[in-house]
Amino acid sequence: MPSSPYLADTRPAYGTGTLADVMPTALAALGVPQPAGSAAALLRGGVAGGGGELDGVRRIAVLLLDGFGYHLLGQAAQASATVGAVHHGELGTLTPITATVPSSTPISLASLACGLPPGEHGIIGFTVRVPDTGDLVTHIRWDGSSPDPEAWQPGPTVFERASADGVACTIVSNGAFRDTGLTRAIYRGADWLPAISPREVAEGTVAALARADRSLVYAYLPDVDTA
Repeated sequence: MPSSPYLADTRPAYGTGTLADVMPTALAALGVPQPAGSAAALLRGGVAGGGGELDGVRRIAVLLLDGFGYHLLGQAAQASATVGAVHHGELGTLTPITATVPSSTPISLASLACGLPPGEHGIIGFTVRVPDTGDLVTHIRWDGSSPDPEAWQPGPTVFERASADGVACTIVSNGAFRDTGLTRAIYRGADWLPAISPREVAEGTVAALARADRSLVYAYLPDVDTA
């Protein structure tokens, strides 16, 4: 038996509650049409059947704290009154979800931004070999010169799908990431609002939400992962 519940065998709950299901569920809540039979279409309003808590919502913000996995929640609850309230069921709704497999940073980011598991969006490794050339691409250091990001990940992102339905999409994150290959591959369809510090990200998120009657904001903070 594992010495910790966090070491137990956990399989991705694709289609009902993984990182790849977060954005499609947000799009469904905003009224963006979903593929027939998709989890987001069937479970509109909440990951893994959240009971319709997002029905009627017209502005959604998704904040990704890179490196802040579920196993850290208990520790964070001791240092933050807000996180503690969430952890103890006193604020909002806490629904655990699973990561994808593999789960390293570029794969997870692509799964979130494309709304697909790795086998469908095709970004399946931290560093991979390009079949046509034999060159190695490290996704988080990819300048976008080769391979072509739009060809490497050609499918529509969640932001392109939302934008096509009239939703104003904004990414609030470090401006240094704006023109990288990974950004061009997975964040197409969203405007970029540069922000680095937690305060800048918070203020930028609020401003971006107010841009339009229907808004989707994705904000990113790397502080836990880089601590």
